Amino acid sequence: MADAVTAGGGHVVSLEDAEGLIWAAPRDPDSLERVVEDNRQLAWVQLPFAGIEQFAHLVDDDRRWTCAKGVYAGPVAELALSLALAGMRGVGHYARQQSWGRPLGANLLGANVTILGGGGITESLIRLLVPFDCRVTVVRNRVQEMEGVDGSR
Repeated sequence: MADAVTAGGGHVVSLEDAEGLIWAAPRDPDSLERVVEDNRQLAWVQLPFAGIEQFAHLVDDDRRWTCAKGVYAGPVAELALSLALAGMRGVGHYARQQSWGRPLGANLLGANVTILGGGGITESLIRLLVPFDCRVTVVRNRVQEMEGVDGSR
């Protein structure tokens, strides 16, 4: 992590001298609470996930808080696509069989695909679906145009 800070133009300093903090203990909000209380000079705190629910009680107006929104979008979209393909083609069913049976499964090629939610994971997934020539509909709480989407609701 120190290499990433330096590569990004930052400087790694002691906590007492730091103006910013990159929190890398995603399951330890209690320790972060103690750190920010003891280091009032911190002007910025970077949280480790996009979902900040377990840290929400710490967010205040005294400093800038940022999160990792979008960082995992590509890998999660890739996993979603692979799981969809495995499910559509019956991979789980076939893996348990001891003899050949009748074919089962559905094709993703040219399929109608509906995605619930329109954030970064969806944007990455839509790009991954392009070679499959799918008709994509996105259902989200705010209707807006999205590149590669045939309909949004």
